Amino acid sequence: MIPGLLGFLTGALIYGATYQSVFPAISAFANVGSTILPTVFDVNLWLTVLLFVVITLTLFYFLERHGELRKDKANS
Repeated sequence: MIPGLLGFLTGALIYGATYQSVFPAISAFANVGSTILPTVFDVNLWLTVLLFVVITLTLFYFLERHGELRKDKANS
C-alpha cells in the first residue's frame, strides 16, 4: 500500500511541476476540432456504424460461447 501511495504522490508532483510547460504544446497539437471516425478515415458514416455493430455482435457471440467454460467457477 505504501509503494502505491508514494507512486500516486510522485505522479501528482511530476504532473503539477510540468503542467505549465507541457499542456500548451499538447493542447495545440491535439486541438483538431469536432472530428468523428468516418471523417478521419474518409468513409461513409453508415459503413462505420455497421462495422461497430458487427464487431459488437461478434464479441457478444464469443463471450456467450466461451463463457460456458467458466460456469463451474461461477457456481462455487
